[in-house]
Amino acid sequence: MQRLKDECGVTVKTVIGFPLTDVVNAAQAQQDSSTDMARFASDGVSSVIFVGDPITPVYFTSAATRQQYFPEWIQTGSALTDTAIFGRVYDQQQWVHNFGFSALADRVPPDQTPAAKVYTWMFNHTAPAVTEFPIIYAVVNPLMTGLTLAGPRLTPQSFQCGEPPFKSKTAGGQPCVGQQYPGMFGYPISPTSWKTRVANAVLSWGDHLWPWDDYNQTDDGTLIWWDPNAQGPAENNVQGKGLFRYLNNGARYMYGQFPKGAVPWFDPNNTQTVFAALPAADKPPDYPFSCYYLCNSPGN
Repeated sequence: MQRLKDECGVTVKTVIGFPLTDVVNAAQAQQDSSTDMARFASDGVSSVIFVGDPITPVYFTSAATRQQYFPEWIQTGSALTDTAIFGRVYDQQQWVHNFGFSALADRVPPDQTPAAKVYTWMFNHTAPAVTEFPIIYAVVNPLMTGLTLAGPRLTPQSFQCGEPPFKSKTAGGQPCVGQQYPGMFGYPISPTSWKTRVANAVLSWGDHLWPWDDYNQTDDGTLIWWDPNAQGPAENNVQGKGLFRYLNNGARYMYGQFPKGAVPWFDPNNTQTVFAALPAADKPPDYPFSCYYLCNSPGN
């Protein structure tokens, strides 16, 4: 909060905590949301910076509208709140004022995402979980990558650094990055063409891009705002109204490179919603299908 004040001139008036919303506590979330929005309105909160689960904004935004309270909603990219699937179920009178940051890759046709490309290459078949496979991939891919790079003796340390002999150290000075099994900290910056990428997110771990040990996946981000009138498919390919627009034609930025000064929020010019095709700079090699294993799986 001090950095917000010192670097951005933002005064944080009110901070609230809330339990993550699920089917068990939905009624309580609805009740709490009315109290919370009344407090924000009373305190003169002009902008809500939300960090939480993707269900709670359903109750926050509807409660705000019932009370005729219309703040800005600052997008932090928290837990899929930066997806059209969820954006469409929030109160649109509120979400029309949503803008900010997303660490997700810019949207491209579903069959051209890394998740779809890997699945098709492995199984020669379209992924059946249309809504869920990108989320599944985002969790499973780094897990399986880490297991492979850890080497034959799986421990938390080998998952991070691989097997000795080590050829470097972590930012904290721990021997790391094995020569044969490098661990996650030895995983190279991805994609290989990350400096010229258009839509792909940059992934790395360790100190490749940061002066400290990085345990998160995405190292860059983009600027987005919600357009309730934009027509097109959500991430589950369901057609409808409401999409996030990517500023500056989807440009992605590393830390310290985000544009300064006036940002053209809510101006549809020079924006993207869903790229018509994967930009050339982001296209992976075209690996032919071959039955490596799991040859009795559906689609082979």
